[in-house]
Amino acid sequence: MTRRALHDILLLVLTPKHSTVYELSLVDKTNPQAAPLLSKLLENSGVNPLLIGEHSDGFGSRASVYIPSLKEARKEKNRLANLRLKRVSLCLKPLHKKDWIKKGKENFKPFFLTRYIEAIPAAKKN
Repeated sequence: MTRRALHDILLLVLTPKHSTVYELSLVDKTNPQAAPLLSKLLENSGVNPLLIGEHSDGFGSRASVYIPSLKEARKEKNRLANLRLKRVSLCLKPLHKKDWIKKGKENFKPFFLTRYIEAIPAAKKN
């Protein structure tokens, strides 16, 4: 997950000021522990693991990939739809700059830059 967090931050920084990023998610509304499995499904379907983010709450879970182009997002959604997964829905939505910044803050987790240097967001420090 550390590489994913780093990639999310880099993508956030490199995203142009007024652009939209598209969030394509595999959603399981019944199993809060399904996020790693959903991530693996995305990975096995050809999505770069560095582009996948996971989220779980008390009711369900989701694995999302963030794509800067609507055309590419739709293409990926169609590819995933061909898997015909049961109890898993596909969701494609635009994240505008404000939403993208908020999403980046929510998903950022501490990670090690090197063996000895750990990046910890100020809001999550003890």
